[in-house]
Amino acid sequence: MRRIVSRAAMLALICLAGACSSSGPDISSITITDPHPVVGQRVLLRVVAQSDNPPLRYIWNGSGGVFQSTADDFHAGESTDQYSVYWVPTSTSNSRVSCTVIDNEDEEETLDFSIKVRERTLETLVDADFVLMGKDSRVLLGGIIAGVKNQDFTYYTATDTIDFDWGKSYFDWDLNPLSTLMMTSSTSYYYSVSYVWAVYQESGDWKLVSHGSSDTTAIDTPFSDDGVNSVTKTGANGTRIWVGTDKGLYGYSTSSKDWIDPVDPVNQSIKDIYIANDCVYVATEAGIYYSEDNGGTWRKFDGTGDTKAITGYNDINLETVTIYALTEESAGSATYTIRCFNSAGTLLSEPGYPPDSYSWIEGLDTDPLGNLWFGKWTWNASTGWDYPEGMDDTGDHIVRSLVSPEGLVYLQTTSGVLKVWGKQED
Repeated sequence: MRRIVSRAAMLALICLAGACSSSGPDISSITITDPHPVVGQRVLLRVVAQSDNPPLRYIWNGSGGVFQSTADDFHAGESTDQYSVYWVPTSTSNSRVSCTVIDNEDEEETLDFSIKVRERTLETLVDADFVLMGKDSRVLLGGIIAGVKNQDFTYYTATDTIDFDWGKSYFDWDLNPLSTLMMTSSTSYYYSVSYVWAVYQESGDWKLVSHGSSDTTAIDTPFSDDGVNSVTKTGANGTRIWVGTDKGLYGYSTSSKDWIDPVDPVNQSIKDIYIANDCVYVATEAGIYYSEDNGGTWRKFDGTGDTKAITGYNDINLETVTIYALTEESAGSATYTIRCFNSAGTLLSEPGYPPDSYSWIEGLDTDPLGNLWFGKWTWNASTGWDYPEGMDDTGDHIVRSLVSPEGLVYLQTTSGVLKVWGKQED
């Protein structure tokens, strides 16, 4: 009589005979957003692996830099389920990063990332007529968008320079000056630019317009042309675009397509806006206010008066936000200082000014390592104020420094020159 053996039984017999084995993890590919970063430039590392014995675990190790991750369970040198992680080099020597992939039977494979870290240099990007720049403060990678008079906008990163067919083709830079500019980015691994938002003046009226959306029609604003030249910055909070004017704060909803008028206590001159973790921080002539519910209610930082500029450092490892502000030294004074607060307004420290007075500098920003930037000067709690070697000859006055999400520092001068404290062109 013929015996019929099932396929499953046959496989079992083969395995019992020692002819069946499972393979360990196999790393099929690795990616890095920039294999030649400069010191202080954030990069994304990612591995793609497979195994017959899932789930897979990952152990990230490295020297010469710091790891950053939005995952609660991530710690360098410990097992995690994170197959991608951010890394910021802190020196050009001994920079080594590796990832060990472990399967459910404790089989493992380790692969090193090939990274050559470079020192920073000061390079000129635009010789003259540079007007304004902006970024998406919510993302962790990517560059800045820059506007040069009578030219289209340009997107600068450490690895790419992308020209937009929008700017000169849309705006008459003499008749319709732009007051402020920002961009929002996609949430892909490489953060390509999705939208560019601009606030500009047309025949005396202010307009809000976007590039990249299906509707590029200019949006009427509820604020008049009287004194609106102090519109300083826009920020994106979810689907809301915030615009600061000398008469108050306005919010535009991209979903309902309507405006929120200024409300007390932010119905006064707005100097700057900072967005972190869907919380809106506003620098006003009466102090610093913040809202955690999309502008529904506002609270004030105690003891703050006239504030010219505001920024923050969002520590993604600890999920904490530190706020820096250029504020009055005392109520009613014409002298300003820089102060550091936690996200709820408690004063943490007072960095003060750099060694000399720099009243022409208009803004503050922070880099991926938490250093504060004020023009060419940088500050942290360990070393105090200093400027990096190579920043000695910046030409005329630096009026603003803007740090891209990946960590390059873009410097705007009084004569309309744009420089970058970053990577020398190959």
